[in-house]
Amino acid sequence: MKHFISFLLFISSFLFSSSYATGEERFTVNLDTFEHGSYWIWSYSEKTKDSDLFQQPYLYEKYEVVKVQGDKITIEMSSSSDLVFDEPAHHKFRADLSKCLELGESSSDRSMRSWKIAFYTKSLGPDWSLVSKSFKSLAFTEKFNCFSSLKTNTSIPFSNGDEYFTAYQTPQKNIKTWFAKHESKIAGVGVLRLPKSFKMELIQAN
Repeated sequence: MKHFISFLLFISSFLFSSSYATGEERFTVNLDTFEHGSYWIWSYSEKTKDSDLFQQPYLYEKYEVVKVQGDKITIEMSSSSDLVFDEPAHHKFRADLSKCLELGESSSDRSMRSWKIAFYTKSLGPDWSLVSKSFKSLAFTEKFNCFSSLKTNTSIPFSNGDEYFTAYQTPQKNIKTWFAKHESKIAGVGVLRLPKSFKMELIQAN
């Protein structure tokens, strides 16, 4: 069943009202997040040159779980300019979720950057080729949260049908990324990322 997610983003200062994430609250993903066949689609859009408004998305990216073996998760990545994913996946990665969650207990962005994943590509032909067994983990961490508690008080209310949840920002200093709380079906999944002049936004999950 597909869940379409519409976001209510507040431009006024109310967006940055105090809403604290305490050590008792959990915002991390877990193994239940990564069932075989689960997928998520994010849109990417850029700001116009003369304003802070975002243009129509120029790219859609899909992550799909193709294998779960213990704590190790394999996700294939595919892209589209029109939400029609006819082409096969172009990259995939294998991540050890238990290691990510272990590092997330420290709430240290530096510790998380030390975590690596195995990364593969099809750019050299029809078969998967290993790029590196120790690849930067950004492909995972920008989309899924392993931090056990979030140290920011910046939150965004958003809606999924008639249900309302709150997304919280991670401890990363330079890039604003919001992840859903555990009351939602997309707990720990990145719903909004704002690095400088472009926006990554979750638009579909299954």
